[in-house]
Amino acid sequence: MSFVTTQIAESAAKASLGISEKLYLRDIDALIDWGAAQDYVRAMWLTLQQSDSDNYIISSGETHSVREFAKIAYNSVELDSSDYVFQDPNIKRISKRMVAVL
Repeated sequence: MSFVTTQIAESAAKASLGISEKLYLRDIDALIDWGAAQDYVRAMWLTLQQSDSDNYIISSGETHSVREFAKIAYNSVELDSSDYVFQDPNIKRISKRMVAVL
């Protein structure tokens, strides 16, 4: 299992080296909050400092599509993501239960 960001970055790097692979993703129009990990960790730590438990939403408040991320990644190596990244809705999503077991 790997994150979509890792899949895109590795695919762009390989393509820049001439190892052109097509990358198939489940939904390239999915919107994701690409916030920084250290910000989320700090937010989680702050929730643990509260005297009473509560529900919190932790988010940067800004979303971008997987397509946008791929475009930026491939542009950084001077390639066009539309030549390498494709959508395949038949790709199965790993369930949260399976991730918890892994």
